[in-house]
Amino acid sequence: TVNELLYVSPTDNAPPIVPPTVALRSVGNITHEAAEITIDVNPGFAPTSIGMQYSTDSTMTTGLLTAPITPSQVSGGNMVQATSNLIGLTPSKTYYFRMTGTNESGVTTSSIGNFKTLAPPKVLPKVTLVPTTSITSYSATLQGSVMPGNDETSVSFMYGTDPTFKV
Repeated sequence: TVNELLYVSPTDNAPPIVPPTVALRSVGNITHEAAEITIDVNPGFAPTSIGMQYSTDSTMTTGLLTAPITPSQVSGGNMVQATSNLIGLTPSKTYYFRMTGTNESGVTTSSIGNFKTLAPPKVLPKVTLVPTTSITSYSATLQGSVMPGNDETSVSFMYGTDPTFKV
């Protein structure tokens, strides 16, 4: 006979819901101001929210920022990939990051990873000449300004009687 007080749980015959797993897959497309972080997430058979935090503090206790991650929610029991594009970063700086996965069974936080942004690309200096003043038979005042770009720049004036400077 069937026990009338027996209750069948909706999770019977289904895998148990467990905390999600999150792990770094790769850090790529690093530039002087951006990086792309790809992670692996196993949702643990429950809807899972994914988060991304980053900072220039290796302990992740100060300057903590969050970044969008796509997709931000996953479900099921299979490993899926999620990606976060960090933008507006400072050149030549080391950044630290970690990911979190949260479902009804718990929160999992990854270990802290890091990467260093590249130096900014070299930019040619920009020269602006100002008309020559105080012209006499033996002298003249040469003037100009230079925007050095982002590298060490030296400035000098070239002058002569040949406009092609081939003398």
